[in-house]
Amino acid sequence: MQRKTPGATGLENFPEIAGMALMGLGGLIAIIGGLLFLVVAIGAMWPRRGSRR
Repeated sequence: MQRKTPGATGLENFPEIAGMALMGLGGLIAIIGGLLFLVVAIGAMWPRRGSRR
């Protein structure tokens, strides 16, 4: 039985290409958001120089 794989038969028309591009853009935005979260979280835990708390 053949599996349904996106783009297995090739992307043939503009709506298919646009849909895959939007899906890729969404994944890229998710990765960037995760990296920004790590930067902010690690920065909040890191001790600052010169401040006495």
